[in-house]
Amino acid sequence: LAWLWDSARRKEECGDAASKVREAAWGTVTLVRDFNQILPACLTVLAAASPGVALTAGCSLGLTDLDPAVRTHWLGQNEITGTQRLLLLIALAVWRAEKLESLAQ
Repeated sequence: LAWLWDSARRKEECGDAASKVREAAWGTVTLVRDFNQILPACLTVLAAASPGVALTAGCSLGLTDLDPAVRTHWLGQNEITGTQRLLLLIALAVWRAEKLESLAQ
C-alpha cells in the first residue's frame, strides 16, 4: 500500500511544508507497520527488570511458579514504574491492533 501511494503521487507535490510533514508521518506509520510483529516483544523486554529475567519468564511455561525459592518477578519486586506501565500499554495496543487487522483480513 505504501509503495502504491508513493508511486502514484506526483513528484512535484513534495515542495511545500505540509506535504513534507505528511511524508514524515507516513514514513513513521510504514516503519511501525513493518515492525509490528516484533515491536510488542521488544517493548515487553524493555519493560522487564532485565532481558534475562524476561526471557526466563517467557520460556519457563510457569514451572518456576511451583517452587517459591526460585520464583522471580520479571517486572521486578516493587510496584511497576510509569515507564514500565507505558511500555506495556504500548506493547498491548500494538499487539491488539495487529490481531484486529489480521481478523479483518
